[in-house]
Amino acid sequence: MMLEKQVADFSWSFGSEFFLETSSGNYIWKSPDYYGDNTIESTALTHNEWVKKTNIPFSRSKGKHIIGEYCPGFTLIKKPS
Repeated sequence: MMLEKQVADFSWSFGSEFFLETSSGNYIWKSPDYYGDNTIESTALTHNEWVKKTNIPFSRSKGKHIIGEYCPGFTLIKKPS
């Protein structure tokens, strides 16, 4: 399934990053509403690992959304294999 059509559980870092948990993997979105560049990048981190790495005590749940509707016009960054 294309990423745009997937449902993700969004968690906010109180900055530009959101952690997206999907049934096919996890992603980090840098929201343009918070001065991010509207990119989504896959990550091997779990939610708890991301919270620790981001150095925040917790994240705020923003609910479940269809990625393409919540992040219109995003650019997917693919890591080199």
